[in-house]
Amino acid sequence: MSRTIMKFDERQKLINIAQPHSIISGEVKVVDHSPMEDTAPAGSMLSSIKDMSNWLTAQLYDGQFQGKQAISKRAIRRTRNPYSFQAFNQANNARTHFYAYGLGYFVRDINGVLTYQHSGGITGFSTNHIIIPQEELAIVILTNNDTNRLYID
Repeated sequence: MSRTIMKFDERQKLINIAQPHSIISGEVKVVDHSPMEDTAPAGSMLSSIKDMSNWLTAQLYDGQFQGKQAISKRAIRRTRNPYSFQAFNQANNARTHFYAYGLGYFVRDINGVLTYQHSGGITGFSTNHIIIPQEELAIVILTNNDTNRLYID
């Protein structure tokens, strides 16, 4: 993951990085980068779509990436274990039978298919990703705008 950093002050090492945007007075405007150390670990990572795609590939295949065990199977599975079950109204969401939270992932089924999802955002950026192992599918969305509808089903 050559284009992923965990410290905001290291961003100068990267070329071609997205600028944060927000809607101000009804117009999309570039805003200042928030010092991410203030939100760590919730928003301190800067990454690229290629690095995130590689990471999600490892997530899909129990930690395997390019024929090597990049992340232990045990670690992958521990993040996906439901540790906290969330209340929800089945009448409002007939496609889902349960909501839970693992170690960094929301765990639920959609039409009986198990999914792992996480989203987040800081000033000027929003992200979301979902992993659907049964379908061998993972999707990541990275945006440089903090006012969007990524959090809507």
